[in-house]
Amino acid sequence: MPPTGVPLSYDQIATLEWWIDNGAEKQMPVTLVRNDPKIQRLMEIQYGLDLREKTYLETLKLDSPTPQKLQSVQGEKYSWRFLNPEQSFMDLKFTKKQIETTDLINIQNIKKNIVWLNLSDCMLNNDHLSYLNDFPNLTRLKIQKNPLITNKGIEALQNLENLTELNLYGTKVSDAALLRLGQMQSLKKLFLWNTRITPQAIADFKIQHPHIEVIAGM
Repeated sequence: MPPTGVPLSYDQIATLEWWIDNGAEKQMPVTLVRNDPKIQRLMEIQYGLDLREKTYLETLKLDSPTPQKLQSVQGEKYSWRFLNPEQSFMDLKFTKKQIETTDLINIQNIKKNIVWLNLSDCMLNNDHLSYLNDFPNLTRLKIQKNPLITNKGIEALQNLENLTELNLYGTKVSDAALLRLGQMQSLKKLFLWNTRITPQAIADFKIQHPHIEVIAGM
């Protein structure tokens, strides 16, 4: 508050009025502030606060994988990089044209650290996807250009509670897959171009799930 006798600014008055209208409690939940974008912006400017809703990865704390665990992705089959200064979030890509079950078994000991995973165009099939169903921190999964993936494979992905982005371009998923995809609470972005999902089913899905961005081609 400004010293006695100093007039309040417009921003200070607006913030004070909002505080009174919402009960004048000494401690107000952050979620209440986020419900009013104008007040959120004013408080961020006045007090230097970051009141935006944090993404899952922004709240996640992980230990860096040990050199021993990283041995499973050494060699030519995988390329990878760390996404954060702490070297605990991994972006992993399979680089060969034919993936085997053993390749997915080999990365199980670093699954907590894999937050982005690219298994595109490698003859991935429905059975392979079962090895991904307990990757707890996976937020982005690219499995495009794998025509052996059908609706059955989507079942294995429903346990990925923090998955926000899924690329199914060039797979054989159809309209029925949308029911399961719509049940994935964390999902924010879907690539469905060149699948068996019909335009009408996509249009209906967008209405039912407006929070999910759907990319279905040009």
